[in-house]
Amino acid sequence: MSATARPGLARWNVSAADDPDAVDRYREGLSSLYEASDLGADPLIGFFTDNTIYEFGNIVLSRGRSIEQTLTRGPEEIRRSGLDSVTLLLDFAGMEGDIDGLSVNGRPGTVHVRHQNRPSRARVAAVDVITITLPREAAPNWLLDPRLHGASIGSGPAIGRVLINHMSALSSTAPALGLDRGLDSIHAALVLAEKAFRNSGRLSSDQTRAVYGSIRA
Repeated sequence: MSATARPGLARWNVSAADDPDAVDRYREGLSSLYEASDLGADPLIGFFTDNTIYEFGNIVLSRGRSIEQTLTRGPEEIRRSGLDSVTLLLDFAGMEGDIDGLSVNGRPGTVHVRHQNRPSRARVAAVDVITITLPREAAPNWLLDPRLHGASIGSGPAIGRVLINHMSALSSTAPALGLDRGLDSIHAALVLAEKAFRNSGRLSSDQTRAVYGSIRA
């Protein structure tokens, strides 16, 4: 891989102020991933969506902002998208919902895990997120643990704050990183996340021993 190679980049910024069909276009564009409903008090006036996506090989880093809404990923969306990936999601706004039977009430500044082949439904105070999405074949084994779908880590533990700060810095510096350094930074985020979820008691003793090996490496 060339040291000067750059990540793939896509960006869009759409608002109801500029496009009267913005809400319909947003829902249609999102339909293979989520059903978007209950969009704010008056989405026809205040709606906007601002998204930047970086492709580091087969790993996607995104920064997204939009208004208050409910996002549902049910059997139809799972079937339509065909995604079998795992996402680390840093939510700055706060959310509550049901993640395949697990009740979630996440405060602003929380990192969540989502397995995209399983259902979820969340009400977000606003879309204000950084996500790292990996196809199953690129995800570390610990992240594929079914118990982690819906799991979350906040800023209370020190390792949680380090993970949040790292993901924030990764998002803001992504354009300048290049492919190699970007992938290194994403893998560092995964190591931090593994450490954080080990401390949460979500991992088995075998997984815990594997974490220590990753941290040392």
